[in-house]
This record gives sequence, structure tokens and C-alpha cells, in this order.
Amino acid sequence: MSWSCSSWLIRELFSPHFRMSSDVFKEFQFLKATQKDVSEIKLFLCQDFIFNEPLNQALKSTADELMPLLTFLVESSVKDAFSILVKHKGTLVACVLNSLHTLSTNMAKIPAETFPEKATIIGNFINKMEENSLQRILNNDKQLSCSSTKYLVVEVISVSASIAGKGIAKKLMNDTEEMARQHNFNFILTIATNIRSQLLFEKIGYSTIYALQHKDYLTEDGRQIFHCPDNATICAKGMLKKI
Repeated sequence: MSWSCSSWLIRELFSPHFRMSSDVFKEFQFLKATQKDVSEIKLFLCQDFIFNEPLNQALKSTADELMPLLTFLVESSVKDAFSILVKHKGTLVACVLNSLHTLSTNMAKIPAETFPEKATIIGNFINKMEENSLQRILNNDKQLSCSSTKYLVVEVISVSASIAGKGIAKKLMNDTEEMARQHNFNFILTIATNIRSQLLFEKIGYSTIYALQHKDYLTEDGRQIFHCPDNATICAKGMLKKI
């Protein structure tokens, strides 16, 4: 999935730094995330990320309620060595969490039923989005092999409001694409749950392969589950970029 902080994304799209050279980033450190960074990443994401993501807002989730899901996503991402941290003067200010998969191993990968209620709801939603997105990919490309097709999932991208507008998000995604090319991955997939992250991914060349409207995602008794308070995020999108 691509949980994303809400305040910075539009500024990233129209920032004068959006297409500038790497000189802009000299004041920042870009580091590969490792297991020793797990606690720091979770603390960073709890500072404002959790409270600004539309699905979390819709459920009025607390950090404690979402911590099992967050822990799973962070730990499963850093073990693959494709996640990137950004630090400024020693402080974590941005990250992209990427996890490695093959088509045969990804289905329903989040153990959502083991989580508290609100984390279970979000985990099940993301699982459904990924399953349907991957099925669309398979249907559209009969040449893909389930056992040998490797790809990255952008699980989380988050940039602190303190460095908004500097093009950090685009650089993180460019670096992610470069890693995917170097390792001969077939594609990158993300579940974009925020209208602003959807706009960002479209801007950098991702296409929508599956969309699920919130009005169509209902409980067993027919009630809509997600009513996003920003009034702009009306769906989640499975978004793909082939490498």
C-alpha cells in the first residue's frame, strides 16, 4: 500500500525542485533501512503520518490500534533491503518502505485477522486491493510466470511537513525505480489510498490497474466502511509501473 502524509504531496508535484539535480539534496542523507532502524521508523510514522492518512482518519484510529499493522509493514519491508530513509541533521524526515515479492507469494500477505479491529479492517482492505490488482496484472500479461516474476511493493511513503516542497518524494521513487532496474524486477506496485499520493504516482508515470470506490466497499449489512473526512479521497487505486 502507499499510505502517505497529506500535507506535502501537492506541494511536491508543483515544487520548483521537482525536476532539479541531486545538488538540491546535499543537506540530506539517503540511507538503506535496516532492522536496527525499525523503532525509529515507527516513531517517525506515529508523529503525524498515522493521523493524516485517509483510511486511518475515516476509522479514527489511534497509533496503538494500528501499531501491529505498522510493525508488520515496517519489519517486512526493512528485511528486504530495498527501503530508504532520509535524514536531516541526524533526524529522520522521510522514508519509503518497499518490500520484495513474487507473484506466487504475495496473495493476502498481511496477517490482518491477528490484529486489533481497526488494523484488521485496513489490513483486509489492502489485501483485497493487492489481490485484485495482481489478478489484473496477470490477466493483462500472460507471459508473466508466478514463480519467477519479482516485483517491489511501495508499502509506505512519508515525508515530514518540515521538508515539504523539496522534491524528496520524487527522489525516493526515482531511487526505488533504479533499485528495481538493477535487480531486474518486472514492475513496481503500490496501493494508493490518498488522493494526493494517487496524483503523485500518476505524475511520475504510474498507471491505475484497479480502483475500488469507498462507496462500494461495504460491511455484510451494507454499510460503507470508509468515509474519508478530506472529502477528496473517494477510492483506493492499485497503481503499476513496469520496469
